[in-house]
Amino acid sequence: MAKQNILTRSKKTKAAELFDKGQLQEAEALYQKVCQADPGDTHAWAMRAVIKRKLGLLTEAESHCRQALTFNPNFAPAHHQLGAALECQGKRDQALSSYKKAVQLQPDFAEAHYFLANAQRDAGAIPEAVSSYRRAIEIQPDFVEALSNLGAVLTALGDIPEAVKALNLAITLRPNAPQILCNLGNILQRDGRLVDALEKYQRALRCSPNSLDAIINVAALLEKTNRLEEAQALVDCELPRHHDNPNLLLVAARLARRADKLDEAITLLEAALTHKPGLEDAGVMHAFLGQLYDRKGDAELAFAHLAEGNRLTAQTTGC
Repeated sequence: MAKQNILTRSKKTKAAELFDKGQLQEAEALYQKVCQADPGDTHAWAMRAVIKRKLGLLTEAESHCRQALTFNPNFAPAHHQLGAALECQGKRDQALSSYKKAVQLQPDFAEAHYFLANAQRDAGAIPEAVSSYRRAIEIQPDFVEALSNLGAVLTALGDIPEAVKALNLAITLRPNAPQILCNLGNILQRDGRLVDALEKYQRALRCSPNSLDAIINVAALLEKTNRLEEAQALVDCELPRHHDNPNLLLVAARLARRADKLDEAITLLEAALTHKPGLEDAGVMHAFLGQLYDRKGDAELAFAHLAEGNRLTAQTTGC
């Protein structure tokens, strides 16, 4: 038994090294051997779930988490990873329950508080998201992603001084992080400083050419400032690679409307809504669809979409 324990520890150490290097399939093979030798190793099952999720094998990730929880129902990391697997499958309510269970079992679990905050934000529960981001940062003061996302939601709430404080700390910790630069750009854009905002977005894009947030922000602001050819060129380049991103589809729809291509704009927006945008974005899309159908003279569809847009907006603002 002692020899088996030593071998298991050795495999897990090597698997963790492979995981850190991004060699996910090799790490999974070792964790699988650990689980075969010791089916009750909940940590190995949870790590296999992380790997499966990163590989896009979401039902397997969910299954591995549930396997871990059969051995230890109070293992917080398994609840956390189950939440992540469920959320990636669009099962947001179940994911929220899993994240909440994880932080209930392990209150100092910073990453679980952060994932919970992201899910709350996407569900439109903004005050709860703020609280969860703050808790993650309280546990881990250098949690850059939590600082950045806290800054973003505070910006949406209009609490600009606190947003700037969080984002400035984040950018100090990670000067060229595209998400933080985008969030700072959002504050500048909100303040009407569009040239400065575009500079931040473009800097983010230079730092990370594949940053989807940077791509969307640049394209959206180019469209807003009437630099339509540049915006269209960027969308035409990126949309084939990111055809399932609702926010990029929204920018494409705005450009189509600008070109008076109403049917194309409607098609793009309806596609965007199938890809589960956040509540606030969904509200914007429904309102936009209502305007487009109104222009086409379809009063029934126009009313339905405008009503849904108002309902979703009310949910996100608490009105």
